[in-house]
Amino acid sequence: MPNRKVLLFEQYKDIYFSNLTAFRDKCTQAIANSDIKICVENTRVFCHPIGQESLALLLDSAAFAVTFDTGHDASDN
Repeated sequence: MPNRKVLLFEQYKDIYFSNLTAFRDKCTQAIANSDIKICVENTRVFCHPIGQESLALLLDSAAFAVTFDTGHDASDN
C-alpha cells in the first residue's frame, strides 16, 4: 500500500492523455464542420495541473468549449 495519496491521473498520465487525445480527435471528426460544440463544465478538477492540461488539450479542437456554471464556481469555498 502506498504511504501517500496516489492520484490515478498522475500514476497513469501517459495513458490518460493518449486516451483523451483519441477521444478529442474522434469527437472532432464526428462533429466535422457542424455548429455543434461539446461544452466542458467548470469543476474543481480544473484547479489541478492535470485538469488544466486536460482542458487545454480539449480546447485545441474547435469542437470543444467551456461553460461556466456558477453553482460549480471553483473559486467558491
